[in-house]
Amino acid sequence: MTRSILGIVVCSLLTVSPAVAQTPVAASRLVEQQPAPPSPLFPEGAKVAFVNLQVVFEQSALGKESFARLRTFDTEKEAELRATAKELEDLQQRLDSQQALLSADAASLLAREVEFKARQLQFDRENVQIGRERLQQELLVQFNRRVVPEAEKIRAARGLWLILPVADAGVVAAHPGLDLSAEIVQALDAARESR
Repeated sequence: MTRSILGIVVCSLLTVSPAVAQTPVAASRLVEQQPAPPSPLFPEGAKVAFVNLQVVFEQSALGKESFARLRTFDTEKEAELRATAKELEDLQQRLDSQQALLSADAASLLAREVEFKARQLQFDRENVQIGRERLQQELLVQFNRRVVPEAEKIRAARGLWLILPVADAGVVAAHPGLDLSAEIVQALDAARESR
């Protein structure tokens, strides 16, 4: 169940949004303008904590790498689709402008080329969508493989009974010190550096 919850949260994070697409300079300005508040202390004797997986995904090196991989995939595939769309447009314009000058057989052949290119473009779009979904799933599996063990180490070290994902736990109010998101980001990044 935890993995499916992580999956839902991470899949929603992997979709490109304007906030993610900010340039590093603009994002760093946001960080500079808003000083980080001091971390509240973890309440003594607490047995339950929570993690905001969106924060972990956005702030960890692993999450940033995943966003970069998705952006690269999207950029490459978008360029390929634009090239195919341009070929289709050129064929259609050629058919429209030369139809009166072509023989019936030549016009029919060119019309079939236009139809074939339109089908190819649709097929390519579907393949790009499938490829993106597969990449998202792969990134989700990688994220889960790394987050869950780090969260478990923190849970065991603190003697917690469980760590809830805040987005899905239905938490209405909680002590801010129970938020382990920053700690999990640090643990993920430290584990990544040690590899």
